Amino acid sequence: MIEDVIVQRLPLNQNNFILVYDPDDLMAGEKIVSRINSCGYTLINYEDPDVFRFYFEQILNKGTDIDETGGDKIILRLTRNTYVPYDIQSIFQEIRITIKDIFPGLSYTVLKEMGSGILNDVYDAYKNYTGLNLDDGETIDFILENIYGIFPDTIHTYEDLIKTLIKIYYCGKELPEIILNYLSKRFETHPDFISFPVKKILSGKQSFFYYLQQQWELYIKSFFENNIRSDVNFGHADIRVYMDNLFSEGYLTPVHCHEIQRIPVWARDGVIYQEFLDKKKNYEELMEKVRTSLEKVESFKDWWGIASRGLNYW
Repeated sequence: MIEDVIVQRLPLNQNNFILVYDPDDLMAGEKIVSRINSCGYTLINYEDPDVFRFYFEQILNKGTDIDETGGDKIILRLTRNTYVPYDIQSIFQEIRITIKDIFPGLSYTVLKEMGSGILNDVYDAYKNYTGLNLDDGETIDFILENIYGIFPDTIHTYEDLIKTLIKIYYCGKELPEIILNYLSKRFETHPDFISFPVKKILSGKQSFFYYLQQQWELYIKSFFENNIRSDVNFGHADIRVYMDNLFSEGYLTPVHCHEIQRIPVWARDGVIYQEFLDKKKNYEELMEKVRTSLEKVESFKDWWGIASRGLNYW
């Protein structure tokens, strides 16, 4: 756990007063704060020198010697360059904790954009890494493969990309913006993807499922209108396997359909079939045929034929 690494870097029990430069906001998480508190320290975010001085002097006025191991223990955290008076600096033991310290072999630029929520997973994958230092692209590939199980070199078709994104988002994961941009640049100029809206589907979870909803509507319409086609082949085995869950769990919304027989059985969870409207349409079509037939009645046999059509309908 990355929290363990951070806590181990703090000189706890060596000094009651520790000044931590935390420019990457690594100590903002609740787990870190809880660990620090359990060690008897109070974590204070240093923002206003005058406010802190007043607070700190109150502690000193208690009469506790600053070299004693008992009494108040403070970790003073700075996330940006803020003036700290010399007399306070002289009392506190100073250390610096950065992403670069914890991940020396990965790109600082990339990890800084990832957000603290994913760094714990990155650390679990990185802690046993012994390879060369990785640049921006190599760091993103390392994260894609080890955190998300995405291997860009295996994505050869549009269906592969759609399947990959469904799998990620259905598992409740989010792709950071820097990764989405990386994938977008990688695929949008690829010959096999150039005719598809790669940038649109790689703009985040909400944008992706909005697009998928639009394509599902076109997919259902394509069973009734030959000139309509969906960009997404929902019938592909690796995509189809997710469809019933995407509808039952609210990722996608079923669309209206007036004739269920033309829709494949596996796709029927994604349609709303109003049987009454279908019967009404059939009834209206039958009545139109009856009116046409009445104009041509010449014998009893013709009347029997009209009646037979009505019996067959009901």
